[in-house]
Amino acid sequence: MTTKAAFALWQAGRLEEAAASYRAALDAMPADEDVRGEIHGELAAVLQGLGDHTGALYHLEAAVDGARRVAGSDASLPVLITRYFMADHLRRQGRPEEALAAIAAPLDSAADKAWLLYVAEADALLALGRRDYAAAAVERALALAPSDEKRAELTARFAAAGLT
Repeated sequence: MTTKAAFALWQAGRLEEAAASYRAALDAMPADEDVRGEIHGELAAVLQGLGDHTGALYHLEAAVDGARRVAGSDASLPVLITRYFMADHLRRQGRPEEALAAIAAPLDSAADKAWLLYVAEADALLALGRRDYAAAAVERALALAPSDEKRAELTARFAAAGLT
């Protein structure tokens, strides 16, 4: 089965079948195939939907490793996006300290994509009850957001938590 078919199963809500299809695709693929990281990321989302949070984290870590290997950098957009999803996953699992650690390494080197990691940092800090620090992270995210539309979206999102 192809990853396209696995994606279709995922979108149809057939998560068990999608997970099996993604695993089969990974098993059949060479270890150095560039697309493996993306497949790990999609499988992680399926596993989150199934409630397999340990498996999801494993595949999120593999997705980060794959994206980093392909890009050759921790500051590439695929790495940053995957780290964002990993931090969000950890925060939702009640592990905000680990969420902060997941984004700490690339935060300083992320340059134009740092706003995304500051959003994850704000979420994790808020979960830890560190409202002042979370507010500072929100300010950085807003200052670095790539557009007025994104700033408005973030403002609305964090206004619900009383941070803007």
